[in-house]
Amino acid sequence: MARIYGHKWTSIAECDDGTWEAGLQDLTPQHLAVGLGRLLQEASEWPPSLPEFRDLCLGEKDENEWQQNTKAYINYNPQKKLTAPKNKELARKEMLEIRKKLNN
Repeated sequence: MARIYGHKWTSIAECDDGTWEAGLQDLTPQHLAVGLGRLLQEASEWPPSLPEFRDLCLGEKDENEWQQNTKAYINYNPQKKLTAPKNKELARKEMLEIRKKLNN
């Protein structure tokens, strides 16, 4: 990794307390070779985290996983927007009731 990322990797590796070794111990040399090969294909500027590298080694990373999940968003419909109260006196009265309840 140091040959690929230079000081970006060595600054991380200096702080490693054995987590990387423990996290990779169940991988075969073939898995590690696949992971390193995929790193070179990605040509990322920064080294991966341990979980990211494991995904690369095991081939579990979905190529489209990074894309935003747009199903989580709802299209804006201006006809359904909340409008300002039409009766300001009624709105004041309701706010007073709310404040009374909150102070109790």
